[in-house]
Amino acid sequence: MTAHPEGDQAAALASLRLDEDRDQRGVRRWKIWIPILVLVVAAAVILTTFGARLGAPSLETLTVPPPSRPQSDVLMTATGYVVARRKAAVGAKIPGRLATLGVEEGSTIRKGEVIARLESADLEAALRQSEASAQSARADLVQAQAEQVELDRELARQKSLMMAEISPRAIHEAADAAAESGQARMAALRARIGAEDAAVAYARAMLDNASVLAPFDGVVLTKDAEVGESVAPAVGGGGTTRGSMVTMADMDSLEVEADVSEANIGRLELGMPAEIVLDAFPDRPYPAIVHQIVPTADRQKATVQVKVRFTGDRAGALPEMSAKVSFLKPSALTRSGPRNLITLPASSVRLQPGGGMGGVVLVVREGVVAEVPVSLASAPREGQAEVASGLQGGEEILLSPPAGLKTGAKVRLRKPGGR
Repeated sequence: MTAHPEGDQAAALASLRLDEDRDQRGVRRWKIWIPILVLVVAAAVILTTFGARLGAPSLETLTVPPPSRPQSDVLMTATGYVVARRKAAVGAKIPGRLATLGVEEGSTIRKGEVIARLESADLEAALRQSEASAQSARADLVQAQAEQVELDRELARQKSLMMAEISPRAIHEAADAAAESGQARMAALRARIGAEDAAVAYARAMLDNASVLAPFDGVVLTKDAEVGESVAPAVGGGGTTRGSMVTMADMDSLEVEADVSEANIGRLELGMPAEIVLDAFPDRPYPAIVHQIVPTADRQKATVQVKVRFTGDRAGALPEMSAKVSFLKPSALTRSGPRNLITLPASSVRLQPGGGMGGVVLVVREGVVAEVPVSLASAPREGQAEVASGLQGGEEILLSPPAGLKTGAKVRLRKPGGR
């Protein structure tokens, strides 16, 4: 029987190609199913997550306000801005070019400390010239005094000769005139020395004015000029001349200027207690007093400006900050108990059984409820509850929580009036 090797090889190759085709079809099927499986898993996760959220109750929430004075302590409130009673735009007394500026915004400086210096080579030269002129005048006076001694001696000699009838009267009179002339010359030199001393003092003052000194202790608020710029006591006609180098303020003189309605100004008195709350630090009240009631009104706004002075720590307060001023009743300073409370709707506080001054609020963190115990300053009234401790302000709490809701429950949040 004759073998056909070429036919066998062809059959073997054909079988290999069939296996390869089957493998490629299987790979293609897996490539199609893998994305489908990924989508199915992702959909299951999404449905599980949103299903849990959709299953959670949707409840109204409230952001806890910062602590504040109880309304029973507050006579009235007003808004205003922090200002510095002592504030100055500091500039040079003389015109010149700024050579050095040794402060930056926020620099603390003491009274008399050098803030800046002007270029002063010409002023130094003028001072040296004035001092030289004064020295020359003094030398001339010394010479004139020496000559006057000789003139006085000659006058005395001629007088004695005239009395002895040895010398004629004309020679004596000439000597007398020369002596008087010498006295007049010395008087003129003394006057000249006075003028030269005044010129020296003026030149020295001009040189001193090239150094700009701090008028009081304070902090630099703004830098109004840079090295190389021209400065002058007053700006006229525009150009690049600066009128001031820095603006500084005495931070110990900070106060709040608040506008109070004309109808309420009669309820305020100098020295009455107040409390300042800055918009930048709503949870930090500053003690204060009424320092001044400006004796004029603003006819457009029908208000009177009241200046309220900080009486304690004013850390963090800066000029031009917005502020709210609460004018307090005198009884507020003697009232016992917490001075600053958090006022909440009574519906957000679960009172403890027995009518005590404790309760619970439900705080929501990342959709999960947590019960937080609080202490009340007084029994809730008029739909409001004053919390003395347990909350800091800024927490998210449930406005009207269901009775069965406990720690660990999941909820969906919505603001009051929302869905």
